[in-house]
Amino acid sequence: MSNWIKPCIITLCLFANFSEVEARQAKEDSTVFKALPLAYFTPETRIAVEGFAFYSFYARNSLRKSNLRLFITFTQNMQYLFTLPWQVYTADDQYFLNGSIDYRKFPEYYYGLGNDTKEDSRALYEFKALTIKSKSYKK
Repeated sequence: MSNWIKPCIITLCLFANFSEVEARQAKEDSTVFKALPLAYFTPETRIAVEGFAFYSFYARNSLRKSNLRLFITFTQNMQYLFTLPWQVYTADDQYFLNGSIDYRKFPEYYYGLGNDTKEDSRALYEFKALTIKSKSYKK
C-alpha cells in the first residue's frame, strides 16, 4: 500500500459516520458537534483528503458560547496539516481563552519580490512549522 493511502484511509474512517454534516444538539445545554469530510485536488498537493470537526458549548453560567475546531489534511504528496483553533469562555465568563495550534508540512510557491515577477521564475518549497498562538483575557 502506498505511503499516502494510509493517512487518507484513516481520515476517511474517522469521518465515515458523517456522510452528511451531522449535528447533535442537547436541548438542556445547546452543545453542538459537527464533522465533515472533504476531498480535493491542487497542482502542489495532488489529491488531498481533509476532515473538519466543530464543537460548541456553554461553560457553567457563561453567557457566551465557546468553540473548538479541528482541521486535519493529508495529501497524496505526503503533506499534512493539523489545525486546532479555539475560543473558550470559562465559568461565569471570568476568562476568555483564544488561540490555535497549527502543525504543517505543506508546499508553497515563491515567485520572488515585487509585482513584476514572471510565472517561470516560481519555485516550489516545502517546510515544517509548528505555530502556537494564545491569548487570555480576564473579566
